[in-house]
Amino acid sequence: MDPNKHLTQPGPVPVVLPAQQPSAAYQVLDLVLKVIATGALVGILVVLALAMTKLNKIHNDLDDGVSRLYYLSQISEYIYTISNIIANGRIEVEAIS
Repeated sequence: MDPNKHLTQPGPVPVVLPAQQPSAAYQVLDLVLKVIATGALVGILVVLALAMTKLNKIHNDLDDGVSRLYYLSQISEYIYTISNIIANGRIEVEAIS
């Protein structure tokens, strides 16, 4: 018996299947996930724009001599809101108001 016989025998031939078109359910799910992801990004941009507007107003009010401690708490609230959006991926209406 040849000890190298197993090296010369052909093994199983891999079967290559043609590429399949994704199912309609998969395409709908893909579209829904893209819409959700886009909405999340737009939401983050809106919150950042609101924060920048608020920070601009805070800056202008600080120039007018309004209490700095109150506005520092407002800034920390916006930073908390943005960090929650990044961490949780959702906007809590309570935290924005």
